[in-house]
Amino acid sequence: MSNAPIILFCYNRIEHLKKTINSIKKNQLSKSSNFIIFSDGPKNTIDKKKVFKIRKYLKKLKGFKKIEIVEEKKNKGLSLNIIDGLNLIFKKYSSAIILEDDLVVSKNFLTYMNEGLARFKNDKKVISIHGYSYPFKADGNDPEYFFLKGADCWGWATWAKSWTIFENNGKKLKELIINKKTTNEFNFNNSFDYMKMLNNQIKGKNNSWAIRWYASAFLKNKLTLYPKNTFVKNIGTDGSGTHGSEDYDTYNIKKFLENSYIPIKGIQIKIKENTLMKKKFEVYFNTQKKYWKFKKILKNYIFFLNKIKKLLNILLQRKIRIIGNYDSWKQALKCSKGYSDSIILKKTIKSFEKVITNQAKYERDSFLFYSDKYDKTLLSRLNTIKKKNNKKINVCDFGGSLGSLYFQHKKFFTFNFVDWNILEQVNYVKYAKKNIKINNLHFYDNLNLLLRKKKIDIVLFSSSLQYLENPYFVLGKFIQKGIQDIIIHRSPFTDGDDVIKIQNIPKHIYKSSYPIRILSTKKIINLLSTEGYKVEFKKKLLEEVDGYSYKIYHFKKSL
Repeated sequence: MSNAPIILFCYNRIEHLKKTINSIKKNQLSKSSNFIIFSDGPKNTIDKKKVFKIRKYLKKLKGFKKIEIVEEKKNKGLSLNIIDGLNLIFKKYSSAIILEDDLVVSKNFLTYMNEGLARFKNDKKVISIHGYSYPFKADGNDPEYFFLKGADCWGWATWAKSWTIFENNGKKLKELIINKKTTNEFNFNNSFDYMKMLNNQIKGKNNSWAIRWYASAFLKNKLTLYPKNTFVKNIGTDGSGTHGSEDYDTYNIKKFLENSYIPIKGIQIKIKENTLMKKKFEVYFNTQKKYWKFKKILKNYIFFLNKIKKLLNILLQRKIRIIGNYDSWKQALKCSKGYSDSIILKKTIKSFEKVITNQAKYERDSFLFYSDKYDKTLLSRLNTIKKKNNKKINVCDFGGSLGSLYFQHKKFFTFNFVDWNILEQVNYVKYAKKNIKINNLHFYDNLNLLLRKKKIDIVLFSSSLQYLENPYFVLGKFIQKGIQDIIIHRSPFTDGDDVIKIQNIPKHIYKSSYPIRILSTKKIINLLSTEGYKVEFKKKLLEEVDGYSYKIYHFKKSL
């Protein structure tokens, strides 16, 4: 008897993948089994590195009869990758063992799977062999192996003929379940809301292939073999996967019984649903429901406490946010860590990667925002300038980090609306050029180079002018180039002379400090008016620090 091929679907989690593969290699049958890995393509530039690392690791892999790697150029997503992958596999093989990159298996897993496939291959009632079993309360009367109606997804095996019943259309499956009046049974007597999962798949809230596989098998009255003692554990409970959740931790409390494997061929197994074992699953599901309900209440309570804690921190930090009065910028710089502090870039990159992978909407100073919040005043200024110019606007975002403002307003910053150019420190630009590929977002670390390459319409200092050692010299550079519109945004102003202080950054953002200049309103206006600029717009913002108000000024050069 030849072994069924092992099919593994993976994406970007190298450490999870290594653990999965190492656990498979501990199986005696691994050396005599074909191993086929489907590596999904990257979603973005950040994941591109991770996927490359995965494929580099896979190409050096040994320990199997034959290894084949299917590399997707584009990202399919877990669901389509599995569906398309199995459709391809079953054109060549009559059966297969299927795993994902976050499942660790016992050393008897392959033996169990191959024995199950061999024993039930000709039984029309049996659709699959499942490796995972829930940690229900067991007793001495429980059978080693038993059948339940439907199908499952955490380490399983099936035959080509069985996979043909998979129905891709979730809406069709739902209608059939409702018409047959079997919703209650489908939901394990309402102990687990599988119908909700199916509804969410139909609505696009999830893209689960597994709920459709279960529903397809359920509607055809097919059976899946389960073990009393699990052969599989899910390690994707850290939120790193497509459907991973920390709630899965409670599914992994059973230990592998490595030294007490009981062969399937030596046991009598009734080929019908075991109602007593189904009842045990239901009891377990109901217990989990209570646990999840309690956990949700606790999570909301902790979330509320953290919100209060953050608010208190911010309020406390505001009192000491800027300190001292310094005679010069150099003196303030000596007494602080400085804006080039490496922790700032590291924290910013960490936050930015959550933005680019759609885990957050945008970041500002590495602080993450999870819902859309637009600066209507700034957008209004940019729209006004665009209408007057009657063309696409070229913006220089001075000190724009890794695109904080761009990603905050990405919905509005279309290719035809704006060409967004960020002027930043060398290390920021080096990272950005390597990892950010957007056709109307560009990065420069040299002001003269930017002004030579681009005809800038607007220079925007958004919370940046106050952090420059020589802000008036920098303004002079843009004035010399005749830039039509200069916007100073989210900067603190004073009616007197410049004030130099040190700004302390709260620990919950990043623990650092650097000089800050409270800008003289008179000095800014005098400098620009002397060069032919007038105040087109000004507004006091809600932000303030130590009694100094933050403002936005829009200066326009008179023609």
